[in-house]
Amino acid sequence: VRASYTDETTRLVQQLVSMGITSLAVVYLDNGFGKEVLGDANRALSAAGIKAVAQVALAADGKNLNEVVKATMDSKPAAVLLGTAGAASTSLIAALRRASPRMPIAGLSVALTSSGVKQLGELAGGIAITMVFPDPSRAKHAISREFQAAMRANGQTEFSMGSFEGYVNTKVMAEAIERAGRDITRAKLRTALAGLRRVDLGGFGIDFTSAPYVGSKFVDLGILNDKGRYSA
Repeated sequence: VRASYTDETTRLVQQLVSMGITSLAVVYLDNGFGKEVLGDANRALSAAGIKAVAQVALAADGKNLNEVVKATMDSKPAAVLLGTAGAASTSLIAALRRASPRMPIAGLSVALTSSGVKQLGELAGGIAITMVFPDPSRAKHAISREFQAAMRANGQTEFSMGSFEGYVNTKVMAEAIERAGRDITRAKLRTALAGLRRVDLGGFGIDFTSAPYVGSKFVDLGILNDKGRYSA
């Protein structure tokens, strides 16, 4: 139901370049995910006629964090693009902020968890993150307003991205179950899911036209404020 990492990375690089930021250092996890992001970033940069000033691999367990931060800072980038996720991102961002408090940092939607944002506190302010769903705390999209109403009806007032993603996934599954008809089987459900075309959930479209069944092309860019909420 999410946009692909390739779509996220391409959109992020294009946005940074359009802002005049062409001196990018890419810090990526030394695993399959990180290398995929690095490849996508390099292709997007190449399309813009530029190269990363540094490509620095961060060990999955973060054991080379100090060396990574030094190599990144030594390249004198205008911004750092993160191909990292989870706890590794939290430690990396904190270290980068200590080394250069005003350094622009940008990452994919999986770069930071909710707990990671809370852990960083004010250090999270100003970080650019791709968003693969509309902002659940705003009322711009009908799906967001519907989600908020459903949460309030259950006494919930915290509109987190994780809860919203679960809500959207459930709506997609419910649509597929309805289309699968009676006497549902795993095969019928899979066929129904694969057959979803141009389904508008209220400003968020789902279309599983072809393999590998990436159902969404929605990618936006949000900027975290010092309270860990998206301000743009």
